[in-house]
Amino acid sequence: MVGFYIFQCILFHYQNITRGWVWFEKYGEQVGKRMSELPLAAVDRIIRKATGVRVSEEAAKALAEQLEEMGMTISREASVFAKHANRKTITGADIKLAIKK
Repeated sequence: MVGFYIFQCILFHYQNITRGWVWFEKYGEQVGKRMSELPLAAVDRIIRKATGVRVSEEAAKALAEQLEEMGMTISREASVFAKHANRKTITGADIKLAIKK
């Protein structure tokens, strides 16, 4: 019975990683954490291009999380501008306006 439970946990873990979620089990309850949508290699290149120094994986992950949060915030604001203009499509002008705000 315990072996079957472990198999189910592993299968559940694998299925959720493939959907972009990482699951941690702590004291019998599962806590999910979203993986970044941005590829770490691209974020690593951005940091190296700007600084010229080596980058740890932890630093790339931290920047990827921050960039994703900023992108989501800007996108939400741009969506408000598009809705105000009675459009369903966010344009480059909406993004630029959201960044200025």
